[in-house]
Amino acid sequence: MCKIKNNCFTFLFLLSCFVFNSCSDYSTNLGDGYTFVHEGENWNYIFHGLPSEGGEITPNVMSFDYDRNFIIAKQKPMPFQYGYETGEEYENRVDTIPVCYWLIIKKEHKTLGPMDYDSFQRHRKQYKVPDKLVIER
Repeated sequence: MCKIKNNCFTFLFLLSCFVFNSCSDYSTNLGDGYTFVHEGENWNYIFHGLPSEGGEITPNVMSFDYDRNFIIAKQKPMPFQYGYETGEEYENRVDTIPVCYWLIIKKEHKTLGPMDYDSFQRHRKQYKVPDKLVIER
């Protein structure tokens, strides 16, 4: 009886480890050294494997699209992200925007952002980002 209990306990323990470790974390190779990493509800970001060769989009990336030349992303900035403010100081800032847009030109290792939607659209046009790359507004 004790052996059966131990085997059940071991099985349940291994099953829970597998389930909890594999549910939320994943990554997507975006090409040219860039990767999207999903580590939970508010901890999703894009980075380059060699930081000196490419920029990053810090958490929280809400949506993105990419092709062999570009990455576009929509991000909700997180408190404390752009400085060392306290929570209260961050809430009282007038220059915070609820949603930011980003453009990465992969071949040039150039990261543009954060920017508002209108600036994002101007940069898309300037760099000739294809219309097939879509993120929700």
